[in-house]
Amino acid sequence: MRIRYAAVILMLTMLLLASCVDLRSPARSVQPSSASSQVSPPSREPAGDAQKTAAQPGSQISPKEWPFNPKSWVFQLQQTKIDELLSYHPDALVADIDDSAFTKEDIERFHSVGTKVVSYLSIGEAAEWRAYWKPEWTTDQSSRPSWLELVNPEWKSYKVKYWDPGWKKLVFADLDRIVDRGYDGVYLDIVDAYVYFAEKGEKGTDRSMVDFVKEISSRAKKKNPNFMIIPQNVPELTAFPDYMEKIDGLGKESTFWNIDEPFAVENAEYIGYLDKAVANGKFVLAIDYPLEIAHKCDFIKNAKMHGYVPYVGPRLLDKLETQPNCE
Repeated sequence: MRIRYAAVILMLTMLLLASCVDLRSPARSVQPSSASSQVSPPSREPAGDAQKTAAQPGSQISPKEWPFNPKSWVFQLQQTKIDELLSYHPDALVADIDDSAFTKEDIERFHSVGTKVVSYLSIGEAAEWRAYWKPEWTTDQSSRPSWLELVNPEWKSYKVKYWDPGWKKLVFADLDRIVDRGYDGVYLDIVDAYVYFAEKGEKGTDRSMVDFVKEISSRAKKKNPNFMIIPQNVPELTAFPDYMEKIDGLGKESTFWNIDEPFAVENAEYIGYLDKAVANGKFVLAIDYPLEIAHKCDFIKNAKMHGYVPYVGPRLLDKLETQPNCE
C-alpha cells in the first residue's frame, strides 16, 4: 500500500514538473530587451510639424513646435518698395534678395507687423544678372562651365545641370547669404528642371532633384531650424517620402487658370498631390494670373476650398496686385 502511494506521489510530481517546463518553453517566453535585440521602427506617413509633436518613444521632437500657417501672401520679384509691402502686412512675402536688397533691419520691420519674409532662389536655371555670372560666359560659349545649358529666351536664363558640384556650390553660397540676412525661408524655383533633363534622356533626374532639395533643407535648417523650404511647382515630387519630410510648404502657379483659360482638368493630378501635402501639414502658396474679375474670384474660391493660400498676381511679378472683392 505504501509502495502504491509512493508511486502515485512520484507520478504526480513528474506531471507537475513537465507542466512547468512547458510554460517556460522558448516559444512562449518573453525575451529580455538588450542592445542586441532588433526592434522595427514604427511605420508612419510623412507628417507636418503639428503632427510630429506627439512623438513616438525615442524619436526627436521638431524644434518647430508651431508650424507656420499663413492665411495671406504676396509675391513680387521686381521693383519692390518696402513701405508699400509693409502696408499690405501679409502673413508671408516672397521677394528676391538681390532685387529687394532688404537689410536685416528691413526684415525686422516686416517681422514687427507679423510678416514672414521668404527669398526667391532659382536652383534649376542660372541668370546673367546674378553676381556669380562671369561676363565671358555671355560672349564666349567655350568659356562656360560644363554645367551650363542653353539659354531660355523668355527669361534670358540658362538651364543648369543642377546635380553638378560646381552649380551646387553657387546655390549654397546664395542660400547661406539668405539665411544670414535673416530671411525666414527660401522659395525654390525651376525645380521642374528635372523634367527638362529627363526628356533629354538623363536617368534618375527626379531622384537627383529630390536629393538636391534635401541638401538645401539640411544646410539651411542647420543654421536655423525654423527656416522654411518652399519648392515651387512639380508637386509630384512629394511622392518621395523623404522630399515631403524635408519641405515646409509648396508654391504652385496656374493651378486653376492659365491666364484666362481654365486649367483645372489638366492640373487634376497636381491638385491631388497638393491636397495630400495639405493633409500632411504643409501649406500651399497658390498663385494664378487671370485678368478677368470672375476668373480671379473663381481661382480664390477654388484655392480656399482646397486649403491653399491664394494670391492673384501679375505675370511679371513686378508690382503688387490688388485682390478682388469676391463677396
